Amino acid sequence: MKVILRAAAGLVALAVLPVWPYGYYLVIRVVVFVVAIYIVVVGKPLASRDRALLGVLAVLFNPVFPVSLTRLVWLPIDLAASFYLWRLSNSPAVLSVPLPKR
Repeated sequence: MKVILRAAAGLVALAVLPVWPYGYYLVIRVVVFVVAIYIVVVGKPLASRDRALLGVLAVLFNPVFPVSLTRLVWLPIDLAASFYLWRLSNSPAVLSVPLPKR
């Protein structure tokens, strides 16, 4: 799970560069949404603050009903989300979250 969170953090960090096609941002929405929901559902020992922040990320990055903001507004959101996901990847509660079985 640590690798998945760090990959999601890296994708969001790269979103601050204004060189990507719109499809890249769609992929980011899906990845962050799925990762946030999975950790909230499966990560039992998470603090309520972490659950709330992951819920906010899921709402902001949801691909079904996209939140439409300007690039200037998304910039700090992307940076904060990237930092938070990276920090969460080192959390003992997240390290114990099992990966989905095939």
